[in-house]
Order: sequence, then structure tokens, then C-alpha cells
Amino acid sequence: MSKLSKQDYQEIRTIVEDVVEEKLEEKLDQKLDEKFKGLPTKEEFYGRTDKILKELENMRGENMVGAHQISDHEERITALENVSPQSKPT
Repeated sequence: MSKLSKQDYQEIRTIVEDVVEEKLEEKLDQKLDEKFKGLPTKEEFYGRTDKILKELENMRGENMVGAHQISDHEERITALENVSPQSKPT
């Protein structure tokens, strides 16, 4: 039987540490993959975000048009009320 030297123990320790670290990284990668598998990819996320932002932009434009129309209607109603004061609501 031969005895192991300090250097032998150190080499064995280094090998074992490397193997353990590699296995832990594999397990961590598997768990992360499993945890995030339902999330969209970067491209999918940005594609959806672009659609939402475009829709928001369209809604803002529609709101501006609607606000302008309401303002016009208010002016017309005020002008009509000035012409016929008895038609004013009480």
C-alpha cells in the first residue's frame, strides 16, 4: 500500500471541488431554465411592448380628437344659448 502525499490530497481535493462545482452549476442552470421557461424571449417581450405602445399612442390621438370635438360642441351650445336665453337649463 502506498501512502498519499499532501500534493496527492490537494489534487484530489481540487478535482472533487471542480466536479462538485460543475454539478451545482448544472443543477442551478436546470432550475433557472425551469423557473423562467414561461417567460417570453427578449424579442417576444419587445414585440408585445411595441404593440401596446402603438395602441396607447393611437388612444392618445383619439382622445385629443375627442377633446377638440367636445370643445367645439361646447362653443356651439354656448353660442346657441346666447341666441335663445330661454333654452338654458335651470
